[in-house]
Amino acid sequence: MREWSLHDLRRRFGKFGVVLHERARGRDERPVQPTRVRKSVSVERTFAEDVSGPAEWAPIIERLYINLMERIEAAKAGMLSTRRL
Repeated sequence: MREWSLHDLRRRFGKFGVVLHERARGRDERPVQPTRVRKSVSVERTFAEDVSGPAEWAPIIERLYINLMERIEAAKAGMLSTRRL
């Protein structure tokens, strides 16, 4: 994106092309909001190699669940939504 000219970005994205041009160059005039309402709480883990099956998944999912519950408690989140995998 940074390599694109302002002209090309405007032609491709219209007015938003100007915003993309500025942000790709590290310019963003929006005020920083250091405190905001947390919208979600999540946990994840990335593996170097594929996990092959349910026998390996179960303890991993259990640990992730425990970590998630700890994070929710720490964040004092009042609501929890889940996404099906």
